[in-house]
Amino acid sequence: MLSTNARRWRAVVTAVALVLLLAGSLWGQDDHFPFGPFRMYARASQPDGQVSTPFLVAVRADGTQEQVRSDVFGLRPAELEGQYPRLRAHPELLGALAAEYEARTPGRPPVVELRLMRRVRDLVDFEVVGETVREVAVWRRP
Repeated sequence: MLSTNARRWRAVVTAVALVLLLAGSLWGQDDHFPFGPFRMYARASQPDGQVSTPFLVAVRADGTQEQVRSDVFGLRPAELEGQYPRLRAHPELLGALAAEYEARTPGRPPVVELRLMRRVRDLVDFEVVGETVREVAVWRRP
């Protein structure tokens, strides 16, 4: 059985938490999480529009091409996406990723080119109705 003071403290802490949650929901930003919304999960996708995702393609010395998953580098897809502007502005950074990819896939022909690609999918009523893929940046082995 809790004392009267303990119950009062619990009520005060609960009230403060509720006020912070309400204020965070109304005016908060992602930086205020857990009291503010984490917008990545707090809003629904638009049924119509475009969804854009970056990905990498490695070209080996024998001419084969393969899509490179971000987890090969120990990155989550969102982390790769976060580096997208930097890689786009400085394609020479892709060389370090190519070297790491080679190190993680021993016994295969060397990577002679690593391409940063962007896939844009057009949505209508949450259905994919079109797709465009374009090269954004490229690193070539000197």
